[in-house]
Amino acid sequence: MGNPAVAEAEATAAAYLPSHVDRLEHLGFRLALRLCRAIPLRWSLRLGAILGALFYLFDFRDRRIAMKNLAFAFPDQPVAERRRLLRATCRNLGRLAFEVAHMPALTQESLPPYVRVEDPARWEQVVARARERGVIILTGHYGNWELLAYACGLLGQPVTLIHRRMRNELVDREIAALRGGAGTQFIPKKAAAKEALRRLRAKALVAIPID
Repeated sequence: MGNPAVAEAEATAAAYLPSHVDRLEHLGFRLALRLCRAIPLRWSLRLGAILGALFYLFDFRDRRIAMKNLAFAFPDQPVAERRRLLRATCRNLGRLAFEVAHMPALTQESLPPYVRVEDPARWEQVVARARERGVIILTGHYGNWELLAYACGLLGQPVTLIHRRMRNELVDREIAALRGGAGTQFIPKKAAAKEALRRLRAKALVAIPID
């Protein structure tokens, strides 16, 4: 028998009727993806860093929120250091956007220049254990978390993510399809506990963000 919460989430998604704003956002998202993919990755990473820096300069609202959060997280750091950290984070987010757009072009053979497994023997142990009884990995939105999940699939062990649906279902489905290129699967956040246990019994590798 399927999980009722998962079935409810799927039924809710199926009943979704996009608004005109949703359709425009979706169109903009698709156009942005195509534009990002049209630029060679070695150039797009530099462009992404520049766009991220501009985001830091002109997104006053989110910058204030981020600075407050950094003050809570690092109360002993000088304000200048928090600003430096936030600028670096914004540049990284810009690079991340372009990397994500280029993910469908990656293969297991082309992956090494972008993703390095620090301890291959340990990775093989995790994969072997996942295939025996399932594995839970605690992770976070650190570095390029999207590329990390995608790389796991290319390396032979797709992950199952706890996923909170976006307000715009059209964009949400587009992102799900992008992630699914390497076999990534999803558990609706509402159904996370019971469904994660079911996936573990099916010998899945379940990734849970702790942030």
